[in-house]
Amino acid sequence: MDARSSVESCLHCESCTAECAFLGKYSLDLGGFTKRPDLAFQCCVCGNGSEVCPQGIDGRQVSLSLRREGLTSPGAPTAAKPYRVILAEKRDYLFKNYRRATSGAVFFPGCNLAGYLPRTTR
Repeated sequence: MDARSSVESCLHCESCTAECAFLGKYSLDLGGFTKRPDLAFQCCVCGNGSEVCPQGIDGRQVSLSLRREGLTSPGAPTAAKPYRVILAEKRDYLFKNYRRATSGAVFFPGCNLAGYLPRTTR
């Protein structure tokens, strides 16, 4: 079963919304997230919403599926362009340090990686 068809079983109970900061920020549940492909690259893919979903919908798969669809659809942006939204959101971030940036790539570890693997993240 692909991610888009799995969200058809969404009960819209909003358990995932309460657990996931990303879904809460946009007042979405996993079912509503599929209707906002423009947000696919803003999801941290942490899986917090998936852990509490009574239907077992995997939010990580939903986000990754939306990303793949967005990059392969006609007229899709380049792979780097969606990350510009993240950079724009982080524009006023207190600890930003982009002056030495030499790459067009962005490493965004999400919510959990730094906590579990701090040396790898660094």
